[in-house]
Amino acid sequence: MKLFDPKLSAIAVVDQILGSALEAGASDVHFEPTDSGLVIRHRIDGQLIPVFRTRPEQKDPVIARIKILASLDIAEKRRPQDGRIRYKGRLKEVDLRVSVIPVYFGEKAVIRILDSAGQLKDFQSLGFPDSHIRKILDGLSATNGLFLVTGPTGSGKSTTLYTALQHLNHPDRNILTIEDPIEYHIPGINQSAANEEIGYTFAAALRSFLRQDPNIIMVGEIRDLETAEIAIRASLTGHLVLSTLHTNDAPSTLHRLMDMGVENYLLISTLRMIVAQRLVRILCPACKKPVKDLSPLADHFLTPVKHHLPDEKDWTLFEPAGCDHCRHTGFKGRTVVTQVLPMESALKEMLIRKASMADITAWMESAGEFTLLISGLRKVVSGLTTTEEILREAL
Repeated sequence: MKLFDPKLSAIAVVDQILGSALEAGASDVHFEPTDSGLVIRHRIDGQLIPVFRTRPEQKDPVIARIKILASLDIAEKRRPQDGRIRYKGRLKEVDLRVSVIPVYFGEKAVIRILDSAGQLKDFQSLGFPDSHIRKILDGLSATNGLFLVTGPTGSGKSTTLYTALQHLNHPDRNILTIEDPIEYHIPGINQSAANEEIGYTFAAALRSFLRQDPNIIMVGEIRDLETAEIAIRASLTGHLVLSTLHTNDAPSTLHRLMDMGVENYLLISTLRMIVAQRLVRILCPACKKPVKDLSPLADHFLTPVKHHLPDEKDWTLFEPAGCDHCRHTGFKGRTVVTQVLPMESALKEMLIRKASMADITAWMESAGEFTLLISGLRKVVSGLTTTEEILREAL
């Protein structure tokens, strides 16, 4: 970790930290107070990496500088505060979402970097396999219904939704979104930011959207029964509704919605598709090295599912090494691991019977749709990532 010069002002320190984060492609910057100053960590490709350390006397001025930029109360140190910054770096201008909370050694700040002008990719560039892309595009071709993307925080759900919106964006369609926050601006789409302080929630926005003659609606997240019910009502009345949900995989999404209070007959009539996903790190192409023998861990997970994987003679297994190109982590960039569940007639019958997640998962595998783990292991044997990386994210 780099220790800052004591002569540097708080303004210069914050500028260096944010500039470094932008150049490294970090998604978040953490300012963590200790008894000897601040430890600054960047989240790059999903991993927190210690980068800088301040001296004790710089700790409070740096946090104060962040609070000033975010228009927060610098005198209030006992309560959490949230704010935003429009920051102009050396190469580009970005939106920063700031969260400050009190902790034992002072105040901890986390800055989320939102590059609203960032370049959106297509499904193939994100890492979706061709078989899944065909199913997803088929699901998006519906004129009504519910299209869900699921996974934990940080699994790339919003990026997938934006990619879907980009595909659907045509001049003859009225597309409305309610987001918290707006991460990418897409010309031609009417994007709205939620504001719970004034009562402009996802549910409230959805009710208003239905009076705006929409063709397609995107809801940032279904968090409660009220939002789910309005989204379903919108899909029943001739609108395609896209949204996200926090669940572990595609089958558990069905049970999560029913646990919320959504009746299974409504899911049968409105749900078009569920895409479950995770993000895993890609091995650095500049330094990855071939694996000579399977490790005990890789053998334990790969051998039982060989019948779901390409022929073993076509496997190309690699392991991380580390170089300047990847900051000696062995990984550079991330790809998506996916599971796609279209609403087919057999699945509808299972929902009528209120089948268990195990039964639905077994049916999916018999129909050729694998679990997230197997989808991830297919990327391992293609030389894209490692078994350890898949196990860390997909289990």
